[in-house]
Amino acid sequence: MIRAVVFDPVGTLAWRRDANAPRDYDEALASTGLELDPIVFGRWRHRLMGAAHPEASASREAYERWWAARRAELWDRVPLDPAAAARLAAALAVADAPELVAAPGATDALAALAGLGVRTVAAGNAGWDLADDLAALGLTRGLDAVLTSARVGWRKPHAPFYRAVFEACGARPAELLLVSTDRGRDVVGALAVGAAAAVLAPSEPPSRWAVEPRRVAPSRPGVLNVASLDALVAEVAVRRGLDPPGEAG
Repeated sequence: MIRAVVFDPVGTLAWRRDANAPRDYDEALASTGLELDPIVFGRWRHRLMGAAHPEASASREAYERWWAARRAELWDRVPLDPAAAARLAAALAVADAPELVAAPGATDALAALAGLGVRTVAAGNAGWDLADDLAALGLTRGLDAVLTSARVGWRKPHAPFYRAVFEACGARPAELLLVSTDRGRDVVGALAVGAAAAVLAPSEPPSRWAVEPRRVAPSRPGVLNVASLDALVAEVAVRRGLDPPGEAG
């Protein structure tokens, strides 16, 4: 039985205010017009995705120092003039923490899930202020917790991130449903730790900086494809043996 629903918030509960804001580090680089060695940049990005930094998650200041050191590692490998380095740093920051607007129906979906007795958590690879950003949209009133990789010390899809999610949810992996528009990393990570995954059909227009098509979720047990937040709520109700909201007789 599903006892908790975990949203990767950007793309599900909230949308980027600027549809052309870069969604990841590859798009961030593309948005600057800079031409860096793709192998060097790819290796840097891969190391960053797998880097544990629990000691840097003790405070905002510690995290900002850690992130500055990671950028410096890239600058050492691909020397940039100060203006270009500043442009790329700003684009990377937008990828981690874009300006957001609440997705249509998000607050209603959170309220409906609460009415079904389900805990809801927002958890994503994001900057330090994710909780504040969602609070400014009125979304945290419907959430039981907000987790961000900056504060957890690990990024998805690594298991320590999900362990923090399980603790926040107060649920076992088999009782958790992770919801994302990402058909690759998030699905693989959720299934690897024993949770179920739901892929929400993206409603945002694609960024013009997209450098490759998004990966398609593998056809395997545990992956649920839903067309909308309303459809997600209805599916959770069914899995809990309840009538979907609005259909009780």
